[in-house]
Amino acid sequence: MLRPILPVVLASASPRRRDLLATLIETFEVIAADIDEERLAKPDPWENAEHLACSKAFKVQVTEPNKLIIGADTVVALPLAEGGYRQFAKPANAEDAVQTLMEMSGKEHVVVTAISLHWPDGRETWACTSKVRFHTLTEETIRNYVATREPLDKAGSYGAQKLGRALIENIDGSLNNVIGLPTEDLSEKLVAWRLAIAISD
Repeated sequence: MLRPILPVVLASASPRRRDLLATLIETFEVIAADIDEERLAKPDPWENAEHLACSKAFKVQVTEPNKLIIGADTVVALPLAEGGYRQFAKPANAEDAVQTLMEMSGKEHVVVTAISLHWPDGRETWACTSKVRFHTLTEETIRNYVATREPLDKAGSYGAQKLGRALIENIDGSLNNVIGLPTEDLSEKLVAWRLAIAISD
């Protein structure tokens, strides 16, 4: 666990990020930043993730200037044969989720989670990347998964921590990054910036 030197605010409504942050920091506040997370305006998924994470942190810092703000955002992106990436936000509906998962079936995609730390006299934003390969999935398997409604609030239309884990053949990188918060990197940054000290359990 970590002991922050400032009160901490998580600028994200994601319950998955809240649960992951709770493994690092015992007490923190959650203030969801009201920004358009669905708009992936930049062709580069790393730029998109960092922009969204930073925007969340900036928005919350306006009303909480003396606290440590943690903004985070996750972008799921599929490399295209012609170059570039197809980026997936949260699905618009169940059929959108089905089409996304069918497109990613049997392929490797990247999951980019960016974190933006803002505190009274500084800030830093960076992104972590994990590579995820799906099994080759039948349409029936995909529709049965989507019918559970688990993927409907998740970028890329799946969750790696619960039922969606069965879709995944391999993860190269941090599982927590895929879920939505790379706790390993976050812990190292907080200690390196002297924003928190490590304490024994």
